[in-house]
Amino acid sequence: MDDTEARRIIETEIAPALGLFSSRKSATLDELSLILARLNPAVEKLPRDISWPEDFEFILKATDLRRTVKFQWPELGFYDDTNGSEFLERVPESIGDAADDLSDISLDLARGIEISSVDAVGALSQIRFWYDTHWGKHSTDLQRYLSQKLSS
Repeated sequence: MDDTEARRIIETEIAPALGLFSSRKSATLDELSLILARLNPAVEKLPRDISWPEDFEFILKATDLRRTVKFQWPELGFYDDTNGSEFLERVPESIGDAADDLSDISLDLARGIEISSVDAVGALSQIRFWYDTHWGKHSTDLQRYLSQKLSS
């Protein structure tokens, strides 16, 4: 993958998803679910290599982004991690937090976009690595939660 193709993917796939996650505007939960459903396959097509800059210092603070995402999507709540359903009466053994899931996804995408300022190909490499090792599970869990929430 060359720099031009990497920048195109960042501009058409990664940045719009992050924009929706952190600046909701009038987006619905359906739209959130749809963009997640499009984002995962796009990231899964990225090469699995390790080519990002090791000494990159991030500007974005995780706490700031978490606060923004939670403010933008207040209806995202806790869920039973085994099936994605919300719980009201009994606390399940394994609990998920949809707002935290979206915050973690957003942070990894935002940091990838930061890296793209110096290395677009490396940024996508990092995004793919984080997807495989971290936020891919958050995305799957969040999609399952949204599916349950939207069908009830």
